[in-house]
Amino acid sequence: MSLRNVGYDAFVSLAPGGLLQQVGRMGQRAAANFQSLIDNTEDIPTCRCMPSDSCWPSIEEWDKFNQSLGGKLIFSKASRYSGSVLRKPKLRPFFPWWLALRSRNKALQYAKDHNVHLTIRNTGHDYYGRATGAGSLSIWTHHMKRIEILDYESPTYTAYEIAHANGLLLVGGDSDSVGYAGRYSQGGGKGPAASKYRLGSDQVLEWEAELSGGGGGTYGVVVSMISKAYPDTHTAGAQLVFTNAGLSDDDYYHAIEMFHAHLPALVDTEITALYITGGNFSKLSPVMAPGLTGEQLEGLFKPILSKLENSRSSTSMSFSTYLGAYKDMNGHQNISTVQIGGRLIPRSLVQNNNPSLTQAYRQVHRKGGLISAFILNVSRKSMDKPENSLWSHSDWDKNVADQALITNELTPEIAKLVPEGAACLNKGDPNELSWLKVFYEPKYACLRGIKRKYDPDDMFYGLKSVGSEAWQEVEHGRLCRVATM
Repeated sequence: MSLRNVGYDAFVSLAPGGLLQQVGRMGQRAAANFQSLIDNTEDIPTCRCMPSDSCWPSIEEWDKFNQSLGGKLIFSKASRYSGSVLRKPKLRPFFPWWLALRSRNKALQYAKDHNVHLTIRNTGHDYYGRATGAGSLSIWTHHMKRIEILDYESPTYTAYEIAHANGLLLVGGDSDSVGYAGRYSQGGGKGPAASKYRLGSDQVLEWEAELSGGGGGTYGVVVSMISKAYPDTHTAGAQLVFTNAGLSDDDYYHAIEMFHAHLPALVDTEITALYITGGNFSKLSPVMAPGLTGEQLEGLFKPILSKLENSRSSTSMSFSTYLGAYKDMNGHQNISTVQIGGRLIPRSLVQNNNPSLTQAYRQVHRKGGLISAFILNVSRKSMDKPENSLWSHSDWDKNVADQALITNELTPEIAKLVPEGAACLNKGDPNELSWLKVFYEPKYACLRGIKRKYDPDDMFYGLKSVGSEAWQEVEHGRLCRVATM
């Protein structure tokens, strides 16, 4: 079976990069100056236009554009965050002007004609902030709501429910705010059923308007996606917590090392799990096992439980449907307060150098970090895809400081164990300096060629996405071409 996610309407936002009052002051003379700019130069513009520029469309031009879309452009007001905070490089103003439109081409053409930064937004669940952009016109695809179940013989909240109502399940992300047809499936996509059914990108049978792979918002706008869907099944769920209570430091990390040693056998039974570990606790939750019962799942954990003895607690449950397990075991995630970085850890490292991995965990914990890991086995061969082959093997100032700690100290502790390693595209470090190698090699040359073919004008941009090396975000989030490109 397959499921088609087709849009009636997309939404588009306009995110000015300066105060709304600036738009009013600058807008009156914008049309004449913009025409003059076109007449007087044949060069490709160095930077995208911003509200404070003479090339920015006037209020009258926006009104005319709004009328062409049936009056669906919704103007918002400026946020009132601290100016000192918003001057931080990654904390730019985001003042969206939302609109719904039936013709995405109108938005694409308008952005191209007026040299306006274009972004693509689904649910907005994105650790890099690629769903926003200063001074951008953003096509909001989450409101494309027509979904059909199709017989096949040779976004998420809505899609899961409709699949369930038809006796099917979809392989989605690990949070209900992850858009099914957005960057989840376009950026690889792992979720609680991945060990049984593989990655999100493996579920895609057909895109309309954009090719599969290479990251979301890179080549075009996805207006339709046909996805695999599977017969619904009973599903087991579990969680396990163990602490350092009554244990020496060495004994606690020995328990972590022992836990890691059992992971290959667990994921080979098509179990997928998420865990988080700190210097005094480790929590494995949720554990998801489609097709198993709670009793069967508990039996698989017996070797681990017997060795942890009194320092742990565990529960296992049985659900009659996959969606029931998903809703009960996967809570809503607030990613706006999370700073991340990481690497893909191959099975060979766990099997052959487990003590070094444990030592790296110690160093991360000593420096104040937590480690969150997704445990899965997606090694069953599918078609050749651009995902990396290693898949098969608070307060503002503190957030900024935490991300610097992750980039400069915590991630390197893990990275030195896998010097040729890779990282998950959707959950990597947005400040990763070696992102071309870590996120895309050895597929980048192919992906860049596709980008040049289908987006020769570089209309589509996303941080750390294919082709983004040709651009840089400068003061106030202005998007400019790199001088050497």
